[in-house]
Amino acid sequence: MSTLAKIFAIDRLRFGIDGPGLTDLVCFCGCPLNCRYCANKKQMNNLERIETLSPESLWERLKIDDVYHKAVPRIGGVTFGGGEPALQSKFIAEFRKICPPRWMIDIQTSLNVPIEHIKRLMNVIDTWYIDIKDINDEIYKKYTGKSNKQVLENLKFLVRNGLSDNLRLRVPLIPGFNTKKDTDRTVRYLEKDIGEVERFVYETLPNTVQGSHKYESLRGKDKCEMFMAIRKCICENNNIPYLEKECPKQNPKCKGTCPRCDYWLGELYKALELKENAGEIINYSGARTIYRTYANKEHSDIDNFYDEDELLGENRVLMGLIPPEPKESSLNINQFTERYINFFERNYGSDWSKYQFFDTPEFSDDCIKLGFTMDCGHSFIEAYGERSFNDYKALNDVINRIDSIQLIGNALFSQWRYYNHWAYSLTKANEDTKEWFLLMLRRLKTLSEEQKMG
Repeated sequence: MSTLAKIFAIDRLRFGIDGPGLTDLVCFCGCPLNCRYCANKKQMNNLERIETLSPESLWERLKIDDVYHKAVPRIGGVTFGGGEPALQSKFIAEFRKICPPRWMIDIQTSLNVPIEHIKRLMNVIDTWYIDIKDINDEIYKKYTGKSNKQVLENLKFLVRNGLSDNLRLRVPLIPGFNTKKDTDRTVRYLEKDIGEVERFVYETLPNTVQGSHKYESLRGKDKCEMFMAIRKCICENNNIPYLEKECPKQNPKCKGTCPRCDYWLGELYKALELKENAGEIINYSGARTIYRTYANKEHSDIDNFYDEDELLGENRVLMGLIPPEPKESSLNINQFTERYINFFERNYGSDWSKYQFFDTPEFSDDCIKLGFTMDCGHSFIEAYGERSFNDYKALNDVINRIDSIQLIGNALFSQWRYYNHWAYSLTKANEDTKEWFLLMLRRLKTLSEEQKMG
């Protein structure tokens, strides 16, 4: 009987973001850690998004992407994330047996799992992307709630078994928890046995690139055009009618996996399958050249070097770890609430995906001007519970009890950041999301008016 696993996200055909080439990111539920700035905690608890899949059913979802992997073998594959994917070692090992060897299998892990999972995966995983956090056990415990002893034990096991070249270690500068001096010490310790150690900063600052592994090197229309060019090349090589027309969409964030793209990819997959079943040899010549042409394009101004004083200082302000310096601003809370209440009411009932609310910095800029901090919703959740932060109906039950302007502002900023940074790439903000923002903005306006009158 196949192993089953709960999966909260499948994000296909990511380019240069979860390893080299094209990768399908699969995110498992469940994690042994309780990281302070976890970006995925809300997703893992979103029952509407969670699916229970077997390795076979997951492959059924991903297999149409094999068209590209046949055309350009070993350009990528599947990256398992989470949560903590290593806890699903049986699932991953079974998936490896189903998935063609031309697909690479990578994992994003903390390594903080029992060693039997690592032993099961050591001959399955091509590349291990390991978020070390910090080798200082006190810092690690403060940030994650657990010791790092199992992490170091598992890391030593992988090194002893000759897998050093398969490890990509990531050492983060974590606002409020460690310093550049701490990360220097961690890097020196790791570089003794492992050559490739990547430094980055946990991204808490809106609209700032702080870790190249999180951003696609080929974006928007370029990626869509690359996929179309490869499909056209394969069709022409193999006497398959090419019926696609130029994509009418101009969205710069096009991922190449919209229903239109998937329809044509699916049709090509079926056409190639018929030819292969008939014993024909498929001609993929030219596809690799197309891929390389687009892969070599420069689409990123990412800089991995960070300066703690310049970069971390503003992060600490946003996280509420140090007070913001007073800023000259004519914006007041009444203007802020009226502006965004009007926005939501004006667009209520329309297709929200057409609006760029989560893609533009204006809301976060206004929050910063008003002294609100992005704390991942922790302060609000501690006061009113996680359901109130995630569900507008639960929020409605407590909204009139909320009496802190700062708490509401922090929660609004954090909720915006949640969609801006992670969830908006995987889910669509819906009417419930609008209702949540409207409830909070209206309550914020009421408290501001009451404060002014008092």
